Amino acid sequence: MSELVDGRQSLIFVVRLWREMDACGHSLWRGRVEHVASQEVEYVEDMAAIVRFIERWIGKPDTA
Repeated sequence: MSELVDGRQSLIFVVRLWREMDACGHSLWRGRVEHVASQEVEYVEDMAAIVRFIERWIGKPDTA
């Protein structure tokens, strides 16, 4: 599901990142990404997971 903004299709995501410490005391980034329209949420441990989540919603480019 997407919204129309200024006559264009638009997708809205909210990304939240925070630091956590692992058992060895190393600082790690964790995150949460949400597709606003569907409220689907995924918790992530790296940037690649954020990209994969968003790519699922973007799909393949139009070939028209």
